[in-house]
Amino acid sequence: QESLTSFGETMRRSEAEMNGLGAKIDDLAATIGNKVAAIGTTLTTAQAKSLDEQKAALASQIQQGTPSELFQSAEVRLSKKNYDLAAKGFEEYLSRYPKGALSDVAVYDLGEAYYGLKKWETAGRQFGIYLEKHPKGGLVASARLMYALCLINLRRGTAEARQYLESVIADFPSSQEAKAAGQHLKKLAAAADKKAAGGPQ
Repeated sequence: QESLTSFGETMRRSEAEMNGLGAKIDDLAATIGNKVAAIGTTLTTAQAKSLDEQKAALASQIQQGTPSELFQSAEVRLSKKNYDLAAKGFEEYLSRYPKGALSDVAVYDLGEAYYGLKKWETAGRQFGIYLEKHPKGGLVASARLMYALCLINLRRGTAEARQYLESVIADFPSSQEAKAAGQHLKKLAAAADKKAAGGPQ
C-alpha cells in the first residue's frame, strides 16, 4: 500500500512537472510566434517604406523634369515676381547643374530674385559672382548695373557704385542699362549736393 502511495505521488509530481514543462514550451512557442510576427511586420513595413520611397523618387523625377524645364519654371516665377520660389528654383538648378548650359543666366537671375526679395547683400554677391565668372557674358552690363544698385540700397560703397554705373555707360553706351545708369548717377549727384548743402537725404 505504501509503495503504491509513493508511486502515485511520484506520478503526480511527474505529471505536474510535465504540465509545467508543457506550459514553458507553450510560452516559448508564443514568444517565438510573436518574434516571427514582429519580423514579418518589420519586413512588411520595410517593403512598404521602400515602395513609398520609390514612388516618391519617381514623382520627384517627373516633377523636376529636364534641366531646361527646371530653369524655365524658375524663369516663369521670376517673371511673375514670385521671387521666393524663383530663387529656390535657380538655387536647385545651380546645385544640380553647376556647369549646365544655362548656369551663367541662372547665376544672374538668382541675383535678380534676391534683389526682388530686397536681400541687397545676397543679391550683390550673386551679381559679383556672375561678373567674376563670366566677364565677357551677355549680361555683364545688367550685372554691373544691378551690383551698383545693391550697393546704393545698402547705403554703402557709393563711390564703388558710381564707378560701376560709369563703366556701364562707357562700355555699353547705347544700351538700356547705360540709360538707367545715367539716371542713377544723376540721383547720386543730387543726393551728394543735398548732403553738401546740409539738406535731408
